[in-house]
Amino acid sequence: MSFFRVPRWSGQRWGALISNQRLSGSKCPCAPSSHPCPPSTSHSQVRHAGHNKWSKIKRAKGANDLQRANQTSKITRQIISAVKAGGGETDPSHNLYLASALQLARSHQLPKATLENALKKASGATAGGAEELYSTVYEGLGPAGVACIVEALTDNRNRTFAEVRHAFTKRGGSMTPVAYLFTKTGRIVFSAGTSGHSISQMEDCAIECEVEDIVEADEAEGTLEVHCAVKDLLAVKKGLEAKGYEIKEFETAYVSEEKVAVSDAESKNFESLLEQLDGMEDVVKVHHNAT
Repeated sequence: MSFFRVPRWSGQRWGALISNQRLSGSKCPCAPSSHPCPPSTSHSQVRHAGHNKWSKIKRAKGANDLQRANQTSKITRQIISAVKAGGGETDPSHNLYLASALQLARSHQLPKATLENALKKASGATAGGAEELYSTVYEGLGPAGVACIVEALTDNRNRTFAEVRHAFTKRGGSMTPVAYLFTKTGRIVFSAGTSGHSISQMEDCAIECEVEDIVEADEAEGTLEVHCAVKDLLAVKKGLEAKGYEIKEFETAYVSEEKVAVSDAESKNFESLLEQLDGMEDVVKVHHNAT
Protein backbone atom coordinates (compact mmCIF):
# COMPACT_ATOMS: atom_id res chain seq x y z
CA MET A 1 0.00 0.00 0.00
CA SER A 2 1.42 3.42 -0.87
CA PHE A 3 0.99 6.71 0.87
CA PHE A 4 0.80 10.18 -0.58
CA ARG A 5 2.14 13.46 0.71
CA VAL A 6 0.91 17.00 0.44
CA PRO A 7 2.80 18.61 -2.47
CA ARG A 8 5.72 20.60 -1.16
CA TRP A 9 4.99 24.31 -1.20
CA SER A 10 7.58 26.71 -2.44
CA GLY A 11 8.47 30.32 -2.03
CA GLN A 12 10.82 32.42 0.05
CA ARG A 13 10.39 34.26 3.32
CA TRP A 14 12.88 36.92 4.27
CA GLY A 15 13.63 37.57 7.93
CA ALA A 16 10.76 36.90 10.32
CA LEU A 17 7.31 35.78 9.33
CA ILE A 18 4.20 36.28 11.45
CA SER A 19 1.37 33.79 11.18
CA ASN A 20 -2.07 34.36 12.66
CA GLN A 21 -3.94 31.84 10.53
CA ARG A 22 -6.77 30.11 12.36
CA LEU A 23 -7.04 26.41 11.75
CA SER A 24 -9.95 24.12 12.48
CA GLY A 25 -10.50 20.39 12.28
CA SER A 26 -12.94 18.64 10.00
CA LYS A 27 -15.35 15.86 10.78
CA CYS A 28 -13.48 12.84 12.11
CA PRO A 29 -13.00 10.28 9.33
CA CYS A 30 -12.45 7.42 11.76
CA ALA A 31 -15.60 6.39 13.59
CA PRO A 32 -15.40 4.90 17.11
CA SER A 33 -14.97 1.16 17.05
CA SER A 34 -15.05 -1.50 19.73
CA HIS A 35 -13.54 -4.03 17.33
CA PRO A 36 -9.84 -4.44 16.65
CA CYS A 37 -8.56 -3.46 13.25
CA PRO A 38 -7.91 -6.35 10.85
CA PRO A 39 -4.44 -7.88 10.58
CA SER A 40 -2.02 -5.68 8.71
CA THR A 41 -1.81 -6.03 4.95
CA SER A 42 0.36 -2.96 4.49
CA HIS A 43 3.68 -3.29 2.71
CA SER A 44 4.77 0.31 3.21
CA GLN A 45 8.32 0.98 4.29
CA VAL A 46 7.89 2.38 7.78
CA ARG A 47 11.04 3.75 9.39
CA HIS A 48 11.96 2.32 12.76
CA ALA A 49 13.39 4.26 15.69
CA GLY A 50 17.11 4.85 15.62
CA HIS A 51 17.39 6.10 12.04
CA ASN A 52 18.01 9.67 13.17
CA LYS A 53 20.33 10.39 16.08
CA TRP A 54 19.06 13.97 16.33
CA SER A 55 15.52 12.78 17.06
CA LYS A 56 16.94 10.66 19.88
CA ILE A 57 18.84 13.64 21.27
CA LYS A 58 15.63 15.68 21.19
CA ARG A 59 13.78 12.98 23.15
CA ALA A 60 16.62 12.68 25.67
CA LYS A 61 16.69 16.43 26.21
CA GLY A 62 12.93 16.44 26.64
CA ALA A 63 13.31 14.35 29.78
CA ASN A 64 15.32 17.19 31.34
CA ASP A 65 13.12 20.08 30.23
CA LEU A 66 11.34 20.37 33.58
CA GLN A 67 14.70 21.20 35.15
CA ARG A 68 14.82 24.38 33.13
CA ALA A 69 13.67 27.43 35.04
CA ASN A 70 11.85 28.86 32.01
CA GLN A 71 10.00 25.74 30.86
CA THR A 72 6.74 26.51 32.67
CA SER A 73 6.91 30.08 31.41
CA LYS A 74 7.39 28.87 27.83
CA ILE A 75 4.38 26.58 27.92
CA THR A 76 2.22 29.17 29.66
CA ARG A 77 3.04 31.67 26.92
CA GLN A 78 2.12 29.09 24.28
CA ILE A 79 -1.27 28.51 25.91
CA ILE A 80 -1.96 32.24 26.01
CA SER A 81 -0.91 32.68 22.38
CA ALA A 82 -2.95 29.63 21.34
CA VAL A 83 -6.16 31.12 22.72
CA LYS A 84 -5.45 34.36 20.88
CA ALA A 85 -4.61 32.55 17.61
CA GLY A 86 -7.85 30.59 17.96
CA GLY A 87 -9.94 33.75 18.14
CA GLY A 88 -10.41 33.57 21.91
CA GLU A 89 -11.66 29.96 21.82
CA THR A 90 -10.79 28.20 25.10
CA ASP A 91 -12.27 24.82 24.16
CA PRO A 92 -9.39 22.67 22.83
CA SER A 93 -11.80 20.54 20.80
CA HIS A 94 -12.40 23.61 18.62
CA ASN A 95 -8.94 25.21 18.81
CA LEU A 96 -6.05 23.30 17.21
CA TYR A 97 -3.39 25.57 18.69
CA LEU A 98 -4.76 25.23 22.22
CA ALA A 99 -5.14 21.46 21.94
CA SER A 100 -1.48 21.20 20.94
CA ALA A 101 -0.32 23.51 23.75
CA LEU A 102 -2.32 21.62 26.38
CA GLN A 103 -0.93 18.30 25.11
CA LEU A 104 2.57 19.71 25.59
CA ALA A 105 1.66 20.89 29.09
CA ARG A 106 0.35 17.45 30.02
CA SER A 107 3.47 15.75 28.69
CA HIS A 108 5.51 17.97 31.02
CA GLN A 109 3.12 17.33 33.90
CA LEU A 110 2.31 20.98 34.55
CA PRO A 111 -0.03 21.45 37.54
CA LYS A 112 -3.72 21.89 36.79
CA ALA A 113 -3.74 25.23 38.61
CA THR A 114 -0.99 26.51 36.31
CA LEU A 115 -3.01 25.58 33.24
CA GLU A 116 -6.19 27.16 34.62
CA ASN A 117 -4.36 30.39 35.43
CA ALA A 118 -2.89 30.50 31.92
CA LEU A 119 -6.34 30.08 30.37
CA LYS A 120 -7.80 32.79 32.62
CA LYS A 121 -4.98 35.13 31.70
CA ALA A 122 -5.47 34.36 28.01
CA SER A 123 -9.16 35.24 28.20
CA GLY A 124 -8.40 38.43 30.13
CA ALA A 125 -10.08 37.20 33.31
CA THR A 126 -7.13 38.22 35.49
CA ALA A 127 -5.92 41.71 36.25
CA GLY A 128 -3.86 43.09 33.41
CA GLY A 129 -5.03 40.43 30.95
CA ALA A 130 -2.58 38.68 28.64
CA GLU A 131 0.67 40.19 27.41
CA GLU A 132 0.94 40.97 23.71
CA LEU A 133 2.87 38.15 22.05
CA TYR A 134 3.79 37.77 18.40
CA SER A 135 4.10 34.39 16.69
CA THR A 136 7.23 34.65 14.59
CA VAL A 137 9.23 32.30 12.36
CA TYR A 138 12.96 32.70 11.68
CA GLU A 139 14.91 30.83 9.01
CA GLY A 140 18.59 30.06 8.78
CA LEU A 141 21.43 27.74 7.83
CA GLY A 142 23.42 26.21 10.67
CA PRO A 143 26.61 24.14 10.83
CA ALA A 144 27.10 21.67 7.95
CA GLY A 145 24.51 23.59 5.94
CA VAL A 146 21.59 22.28 7.99
CA ALA A 147 18.38 24.21 7.27
CA CYS A 148 16.56 25.37 10.40
CA ILE A 149 13.16 26.90 11.07
CA VAL A 150 12.80 28.53 14.49
CA GLU A 151 9.32 29.23 15.86
CA ALA A 152 9.10 31.87 18.57
CA LEU A 153 6.60 33.75 20.73
CA THR A 154 7.90 37.16 21.63
CA ASP A 155 6.87 40.58 22.86
CA ASN A 156 9.86 42.11 21.03
CA ARG A 157 10.60 40.71 17.58
CA ASN A 158 13.76 42.78 17.09
CA ARG A 159 15.29 41.44 20.31
CA THR A 160 14.46 37.83 19.50
CA PHE A 161 15.72 38.17 15.93
CA ALA A 162 19.05 39.49 17.21
CA GLU A 163 19.38 36.61 19.69
CA VAL A 164 18.55 33.96 17.10
CA ARG A 165 20.85 35.53 14.48
CA HIS A 166 23.72 35.60 16.99
CA ALA A 167 23.25 31.89 17.72
CA PHE A 168 23.63 31.12 14.01
CA THR A 169 26.46 33.49 13.12
CA LYS A 170 28.70 32.51 16.07
CA ARG A 171 28.77 29.00 14.57
CA GLY A 172 29.38 30.06 10.99
CA GLY A 173 25.72 30.00 9.99
CA SER A 174 23.43 32.73 8.70
CA MET A 175 19.82 33.88 8.59
CA THR A 176 18.57 33.05 5.12
CA PRO A 177 15.37 31.70 3.49
CA VAL A 178 15.01 27.92 3.87
CA ALA A 179 11.23 27.47 4.24
CA TYR A 180 10.97 26.26 0.64
CA LEU A 181 12.76 23.08 1.78
CA PHE A 182 10.01 22.22 4.27
CA THR A 183 6.35 21.23 4.30
CA LYS A 184 4.16 22.24 7.23
CA THR A 185 2.29 19.17 8.42
CA GLY A 186 0.38 17.73 11.34
CA ARG A 187 2.40 15.34 13.52
CA ILE A 188 1.04 12.81 16.02
CA VAL A 189 2.85 10.20 18.10
CA PHE A 190 0.59 7.66 19.80
CA SER A 191 0.67 4.34 21.63
CA ALA A 192 -1.78 1.41 21.77
CA GLY A 193 -3.41 2.77 24.94
CA THR A 194 -6.37 0.61 25.93
CA SER A 195 -6.74 -0.99 22.48
CA GLY A 196 -4.20 -3.76 22.99
CA HIS A 197 -3.18 -3.40 19.33
CA SER A 198 0.16 -4.33 17.82
CA ILE A 199 2.20 -1.82 15.83
CA SER A 200 0.92 -3.32 12.56
CA GLN A 201 -2.70 -2.96 13.71
CA MET A 202 -1.99 0.61 14.78
CA GLU A 203 -0.68 1.30 11.27
CA ASP A 204 -3.88 -0.02 9.68
CA CYS A 205 -6.09 1.98 12.04
CA ALA A 206 -4.04 5.09 11.31
CA ILE A 207 -4.74 4.58 7.61
CA GLU A 208 -8.46 4.34 8.40
CA CYS A 209 -8.15 7.72 10.10
CA GLU A 210 -6.75 9.10 6.81
CA VAL A 211 -3.22 9.94 7.88
CA GLU A 212 -1.02 10.88 4.94
CA ASP A 213 2.21 9.26 6.05
CA ILE A 214 3.24 6.63 8.58
CA VAL A 215 6.65 7.91 9.54
CA GLU A 216 8.30 5.97 12.33
CA ALA A 217 7.55 2.96 14.52
CA ASP A 218 9.27 2.62 17.89
CA GLU A 219 8.77 -1.01 18.86
CA ALA A 220 10.58 -0.57 22.20
CA GLU A 221 8.29 2.25 23.32
CA GLY A 222 5.27 0.89 21.47
CA THR A 223 4.62 4.15 19.63
CA LEU A 224 3.87 5.16 16.08
CA GLU A 225 4.48 8.55 14.47
CA VAL A 226 2.13 9.67 11.72
CA HIS A 227 1.71 12.83 9.66
CA CYS A 228 -1.46 14.38 8.25
CA ALA A 229 -2.65 17.64 6.73
CA VAL A 230 -2.67 20.44 9.30
CA LYS A 231 -6.36 21.09 8.67
CA ASP A 232 -7.11 17.46 9.60
CA LEU A 233 -4.92 17.31 12.72
CA LEU A 234 -7.71 17.60 15.29
CA ALA A 235 -9.93 15.18 13.37
CA VAL A 236 -7.21 12.54 13.10
CA LYS A 237 -6.38 12.94 16.80
CA LYS A 238 -10.02 12.36 17.74
CA GLY A 239 -10.21 9.37 15.42
CA LEU A 240 -7.17 7.74 17.01
CA GLU A 241 -8.48 8.42 20.52
CA ALA A 242 -11.79 6.84 19.54
CA LYS A 243 -9.85 3.65 18.83
CA GLY A 244 -8.51 3.67 22.39
CA TYR A 245 -5.06 4.99 21.49
CA GLU A 246 -3.10 7.29 23.80
CA ILE A 247 -1.76 10.47 22.21
CA LYS A 248 1.84 11.09 23.27
CA GLU A 249 2.73 14.06 21.05
CA PHE A 250 0.47 16.30 18.99
CA GLU A 251 1.68 19.33 17.04
CA THR A 252 2.25 21.07 13.75
CA ALA A 253 5.74 20.55 12.38
CA TYR A 254 7.96 21.57 9.49
CA VAL A 255 9.26 18.45 7.71
CA SER A 256 11.86 18.27 4.96
CA GLU A 257 12.57 15.38 2.60
CA GLU A 258 15.94 16.90 1.72
CA LYS A 259 18.09 15.67 4.59
CA VAL A 260 21.61 16.84 5.45
CA ALA A 261 24.12 14.47 7.05
CA VAL A 262 26.06 16.04 9.93
CA SER A 263 29.63 14.78 10.24
CA ASP A 264 31.23 13.88 13.56
CA ALA A 265 33.37 17.02 13.24
CA GLU A 266 30.26 19.26 12.98
CA SER A 267 28.10 17.26 15.38
CA LYS A 268 29.11 19.08 18.58
CA ASN A 269 28.77 22.49 16.92
CA PHE A 270 25.28 21.71 15.63
CA GLU A 271 24.13 20.28 18.95
CA SER A 272 25.31 23.43 20.74
CA LEU A 273 23.19 25.50 18.33
CA LEU A 274 20.11 23.44 19.17
CA GLU A 275 20.82 23.76 22.89
CA GLN A 276 21.26 27.55 22.71
CA LEU A 277 18.08 28.04 20.70
CA ASP A 278 16.12 25.72 22.98
CA GLY A 279 17.38 27.65 26.00
CA MET A 280 15.91 30.94 24.75
CA GLU A 281 12.72 31.90 26.55
CA ASP A 282 11.09 33.16 23.35
CA VAL A 283 11.85 30.07 21.24
CA VAL A 284 9.02 27.53 21.06
CA LYS A 285 10.26 24.94 18.54
CA VAL A 286 13.26 24.32 16.32
CA HIS A 287 12.78 22.29 13.13
CA HIS A 288 15.72 21.13 10.98
CA ASN A 289 16.67 18.69 8.25
CA ALA A 290 19.72 17.11 9.90
CA THR A 291 20.11 13.37 9.85
